[in-house]
Amino acid sequence: MKLSTAERHRGPIDYEQRQQEKKLRSRLWKASQENAVQKGISGNLRGRPKKSLDFSDQLIKESRAYVTISENGQKKRLSKQEVVIKTLFKLAMTGNIRAVRTCLDFYHEALEGLVCPRHNS
Repeated sequence: MKLSTAERHRGPIDYEQRQQEKKLRSRLWKASQENAVQKGISGNLRGRPKKSLDFSDQLIKESRAYVTISENGQKKRLSKQEVVIKTLFKLAMTGNIRAVRTCLDFYHEALEGLVCPRHNS
């Protein structure tokens, strides 16, 4: 009797072990066929994944989101950007020097933008 390569390396295999290995290979092959792409259907069915946002894009998106705040007893719906600006001005009005400097810096930058508008290319 001629020994297979596996038998030479592992020693003789009895009939039942051989049958079990055959069944296992058959099951694995069937499972791989079930998970394979069907004929006539090809490509990535889920499509290309969306590009993840970088920090700048996330910051802009988040600043445009709306929140509800209570101002003078009335509820108002403002963008987060508007809330940050209001908070910055409140801090500046209470004498916070860093807030005053930040307000003035942004104010001068905004004025320069009005006088000499930037060209977006």
